[in-house]
Amino acid sequence: MIKLVVILTCVFQIWPKCCNSLTTDNGNDVILRRLDFLERRMERLEKENYDLKKENKHTRTVLQKCLSTVCGAVDNLNPQKRGNQNRSSSNNTLVPTPNQSISIVKPTGIQHDVNNNSGINPIGQELKKRLLLGSLAPDTIQHVAFRAYTSKPISSLGAHQIVEYDNVPLNVGNAYDARHGHFISPLNGMYLFSFSVIAEPSNRIALWIVLNGNQIDAIFAGGTGINIHTSQTKVFPVLLKKGDMVWVRTQPGYEGEHLYGYPKYQHNMFAAVLLYSL
Repeated sequence: MIKLVVILTCVFQIWPKCCNSLTTDNGNDVILRRLDFLERRMERLEKENYDLKKENKHTRTVLQKCLSTVCGAVDNLNPQKRGNQNRSSSNNTLVPTPNQSISIVKPTGIQHDVNNNSGINPIGQELKKRLLLGSLAPDTIQHVAFRAYTSKPISSLGAHQIVEYDNVPLNVGNAYDARHGHFISPLNGMYLFSFSVIAEPSNRIALWIVLNGNQIDAIFAGGTGINIHTSQTKVFPVLLKKGDMVWVRTQPGYEGEHLYGYPKYQHNMFAAVLLYSL
């Protein structure tokens, strides 16, 4: 009996401590599990935050490049500006005879108005809106190079007629417009241009190289009275601003001449490459 009393006494003394210990251990397990859950959640949030920052940076870079690309295209969509350039070219031409030396035309107030970027038409505004809504263009603006030539003859050149080099085997950056024969500078930079012309036997041809309606050079080939083909090639750098236009047209005094063209041979050629941007 005494032993039983001693045993019960010990049990009653030890039991509260065991219960407290179990309760404490269970509480610690709950806290540890909670901490593990919070740590895993923080890791997920940190990863999501990193991914969002990376995506935001990429979107910003692409948008900036596309905005730079569209600015030049918007200027070219303005028909009034293009019309002013054509009028300025016709109002500032010289009419030398074939024996006279060529003089360079200085820009007038009309040409300065042509370079004015104000007055973007609704089409250009709509293009900018669509870009901002997420219609992104490919990144080809940093690399510019083209080569075009006449694949068919032009039987009779008109006065101030623009030479449309219709076959375009190379057009990186889409800076050359084959529909109008214009090269449109997409970036401020130094460009290397190349022009070549060929005249058939007993024929002659003279063309002007034009920048924004102003003559900057001429190219000539003359085979009058000679039973051989004659040709000339010119290569030179030109410093251009974004939106500047370069094209080739008939030199005054040489209207009605024949311009040679053949699908396989690039005799009458117009080419350019961007050396570096500014």
